[in-house]
Amino acid sequence: MLEASARLTLVVLLAAGCRPAPPQALTAAEVYAKVSPSIAHLSVGGSSGSGVLLEGRMVLTNVHVVWPHEAVRVVFFPNLEFNDVPVKAIDVDADLALVGPLPPSLDRLPLRVVAPEGQRIGNEVFLVGYPGEVERFPAPAITRGVISRLREARFENLTFLQSDATIVGGQSGGALVSSAGDVIGISGLIGIERFALALSGADVLERLPRIASSPSPLARSLPAPKAAVTQRFHFEPARAQAAWFLRADDGDEVHLSSDEAALSVHDSDLEVAEQVDAEVFRFSVTGPQVVVATDDGEPEGTVTSDRELTPFVDPDDARVVTIGEDLHGVIDFPTDEDRYLLPLEEGQRVYVRVDGVLDALCSVLNEAGDEELVGARVAEGGLGMSADLTFEAPRAGRFVISVAEANPQGPAGYQLRVALADKAAKPTRRPNTLDGGVLRRR
Repeated sequence: MLEASARLTLVVLLAAGCRPAPPQALTAAEVYAKVSPSIAHLSVGGSSGSGVLLEGRMVLTNVHVVWPHEAVRVVFFPNLEFNDVPVKAIDVDADLALVGPLPPSLDRLPLRVVAPEGQRIGNEVFLVGYPGEVERFPAPAITRGVISRLREARFENLTFLQSDATIVGGQSGGALVSSAGDVIGISGLIGIERFALALSGADVLERLPRIASSPSPLARSLPAPKAAVTQRFHFEPARAQAAWFLRADDGDEVHLSSDEAALSVHDSDLEVAEQVDAEVFRFSVTGPQVVVATDDGEPEGTVTSDRELTPFVDPDDARVVTIGEDLHGVIDFPTDEDRYLLPLEEGQRVYVRVDGVLDALCSVLNEAGDEELVGARVAEGGLGMSADLTFEAPRAGRFVISVAEANPQGPAGYQLRVALADKAAKPTRRPNTLDGGVLRRR
């Protein structure tokens, strides 16, 4: 018979032996084998990106990979191809888009996005996606790094995992994967010195059920006149632009002219359209193209085209700002400038802040909207920082707040807040915290 103390020791040892061992870290080759078959390559026009296959045969990617198209090509290595897959929904603020559903014939297993709880600064991570691909059926690539830090965005309380894993164009929408083989983030941004920034899996999980916005670039437009080959516009201090969308195919030449405004034309890859001569533009990509008329000294005029132009009436322009109120806006297309009206009394001092995951430009203009009185710009766009300024009204009037993006890559949401300067809004709470270098969710 064993003595009582010996029996107790034996029970403890047996119990310890029955405990599951902590999961062993996978090698890069094992992570690649587990994840890569379900990482999609998305292409449309002349641009491309990456995506993660989810349940329901849906592919999760970034808005800026697919916008403004409403259907894309989806490929899985080595030769599985699906054309004209619909862009189902977008979340402009978090830069997330859902593409699909893919046909039932799809033979790939979905991946599961998880919250990165328990991940430590310094933990090994992998990026799996399609950097700089030009092949028709490319193979996904894997890069390796560590979680170097967190970056918190006041805007929408978004959290980004920063890693030194190599990231270049084409990896947007790809997977940030832990050493256990779990998808803990969606890559989408290049940060300081080309550090990778991935939206935390916790934020992805929180926002996925609420993605419902239409992918159409006209979805946010206020009720507007029908499409026509001739469109009138009227400028005012809080509407210094007019915009239209047209449909053109690769190789099409479109006539566009206006005697009263300066025109800028961008294609569906967000690039400036080729100008064949003074009034003819050639497009090298099929899709919805945008035409923007900018105030050139005339208060009103017309734009004429040999294609029907569909007006985009920006719901952000001419909104009146109430001090202490948060306003949500969207940069809808390249060169978009949103203008708000701010009534102030003489000598009234206000604090103006623009928060968003974008390279924000913010200015206060005079009542006529033609002179900048004070301006600010985010120095490191894409990191959830803010553009903020303080303004004192030299006289009573309705001043104009201008919000724009320096380097547009697609639609981008932002928050505009105006507060009395002595009661400026404090940063909102952080959704995550580091406890001894370990990521926790509050």
